Amino acid sequence: MKVAGPPDPGGPFGWPADIIGPAAATAQPCLETLYRQDADGSYYPWLATSYDLSADKKTITFHLREGVKFHDGTDFNAQAVKFNFDAIIDAKMQPFWVSTEVVDDYTMKLNLSDWSNLILGTFGDSSYIASPTTYQENGKEWADVNPVGTGPFVFEKYEPNTKTTYKRFDNYWVEGKPYLDGIEIHYIMDPLTLKAAMQSGELDMINVSLGQQQVEMEDLGFITSVNPMTTYILVFDTANPDSPFAKLEVRQAVEYAIDREGIAKGLGYGTWTAPYQIPAPSNGAYDPNFKGGLKYDPDKARELLEQAGYPGGFSTAIISQPAARQADVEAVIQANLNAVGIITELKDVDQGTFVNYQANGWQNAMLISPIAAFGNYNSTLQFYFSDTSTQFKSWEKTAEFLALFQASLLADTPNIDLIRAVTNYMTDNSLVVPVSESGLGFAYASYVKDAGFNERGFPTNWNMEDAWLDK
Repeated sequence: MKVAGPPDPGGPFGWPADIIGPAAATAQPCLETLYRQDADGSYYPWLATSYDLSADKKTITFHLREGVKFHDGTDFNAQAVKFNFDAIIDAKMQPFWVSTEVVDDYTMKLNLSDWSNLILGTFGDSSYIASPTTYQENGKEWADVNPVGTGPFVFEKYEPNTKTTYKRFDNYWVEGKPYLDGIEIHYIMDPLTLKAAMQSGELDMINVSLGQQQVEMEDLGFITSVNPMTTYILVFDTANPDSPFAKLEVRQAVEYAIDREGIAKGLGYGTWTAPYQIPAPSNGAYDPNFKGGLKYDPDKARELLEQAGYPGGFSTAIISQPAARQADVEAVIQANLNAVGIITELKDVDQGTFVNYQANGWQNAMLISPIAAFGNYNSTLQFYFSDTSTQFKSWEKTAEFLALFQASLLADTPNIDLIRAVTNYMTDNSLVVPVSESGLGFAYASYVKDAGFNERGFPTNWNMEDAWLDK
């Protein structure tokens, strides 16, 4: 099966303690994890069969699957997991992990500094397990670009900026799988080249984005499965008391001024819905019965501005980043705000400048940013909005917000009601304003079967061991 979409890893993709970002997509055919995450945010056993959480929530005891082999023929066991986890701890990649202990060959303990249900994600579709033997025999530099795991496919060759090739692992622990003889991951980023490769049959599947690219592939006769996993939001500088946006009426005026239904209908190619809550429709935290959010009402926006002391409006800006810019959406929002007297400049800055705004703050302006929905939505809230996040320095983390978020984090497993209490608080107080959707997914030929597209907790993951081609 020949696929394309994930970018070239641009760095290590074979040794778990070094894998970051896009490298995970390249490692996926070969390296596996103790648990996997489902699309609804729950976790299910994979290389581990179960785990126990101690009463004080300071130790997780993993019970590991027996009879699993690494591609080099060595045994997967507690010693192998400890070797990998110790390297991850030494690299400071998992902040809650402290130390590991081997109980017996198929039982291992992970000691924690504190409890948060975010920890479930650190061993579910994260923290891969590679063979300690080949690492010790060949060294870190070799292991970084030569993954040796327990997965359904064995690494063969990496050609930078071209492709990575895998072949079937005949001794895979899931009986009878995988079905494919191999997988090739091609690094093609140009949309026109991708389209041509699909039309010619050179590729069987590509990653696509929600909207125009999705519709184009459907028009060509391909099947698509796209996850609307991202909500674009306006983030106000509420931490600045002299900012207009420190006033609730002003934030509400902004929300009333924006025609989200019009944006979805006019720019989404029939694939977008208008967002009124922060979680994306594909996420378990999304509330199908949500009644909040302020619908488009320019007159109400003007009324609130007058109540807030801005009868003639005021001037502001929307700051956006090139890595995730939705230029047409920003232009519509600008026109909507201008129409009610909020005269808005579009500041399309380079990535470095945007990151500086995120980390150091901004004044009398709104950042527009994509908010990706991780399977456990607490992970999303932690990454973007927690008191340790570097994403939105000028966004005030109120005492009410922090109390609600802390309660959600401390649950044994992600609790949808507790998560929604956090996001509902944010939308009820117009602390951010959702404006549009985005997402990732797959376009594939009709002969691609049972690949599990969008059945996992993150949209680049799919079930390679189940896939087959009816050609």
